[in-house]
Amino acid sequence: MISVIIVEDELASQYFIKKLIEENFPQLNIIGIYNNVATAIFEITRLKPNLVFLDIQIKGGTGFDIINSFEKRFFEVIFITAYGNYAIQAIKAEAIDYILKPITTTEFLASVNKALQKLSHNELTQKSNSSRISIQTKNEIILLETNLIHYLEADGTYTFIHTNDKRYLSSINIGAYEPLLDSSVFFRTHHSFIINMKLVESYKKGRNGEVIMISGKKIPVAQRRVKEFLLRLK
Repeated sequence: MISVIIVEDELASQYFIKKLIEENFPQLNIIGIYNNVATAIFEITRLKPNLVFLDIQIKGGTGFDIINSFEKRFFEVIFITAYGNYAIQAIKAEAIDYILKPITTTEFLASVNKALQKLSHNELTQKSNSSRISIQTKNEIILLETNLIHYLEADGTYTFIHTNDKRYLSSINIGAYEPLLDSSVFFRTHHSFIINMKLVESYKKGRNGEVIMISGKKIPVAQRRVKEFLLRLK
């Protein structure tokens, strides 16, 4: 689960943000709602959330006072405010997004989805030297042993990750996975495919070529990748 804290001093906004999260993002767990700077700093330090929804003008100071109290910030931020003149400061603070009140559902959902992608990417980066990768699905984060992966398949900005008996849909694009996989084992045959070379059964020669995996799946090899693939196959 992804832990969330809401820092907002308007009860109506607290309720609306909480409602939108609970109705649309089951993978988010709200662990605290606070209405002032001092309490927010204390609880963020104690609870270490992944994501903070942060108002700017709140009791005891501003949302920037909260951010600046952390020398090394370990959480992502989405600003939600009635004031439009802090956007540049928000950009400098590397916030995921800056939502103006009144909050619209469409904008809120888009912002949270951006945050989920960023958090998942952070998780992937942290585990880049591991034998496991993190898969951000709609409802959960799955840690998968890379040796179980047969191949990865791009689907627009999403990625299907195939094992022997399962298929996972990740919200991270295939390009983000490539540098995190062992290059001595995995090879990108095509802009839409990365394969586990240990699970190749055969190769059909041709201008472009085609890999047959042990599962029977046929995967194209782009013409520009054929030479490198054949060298790896040897």
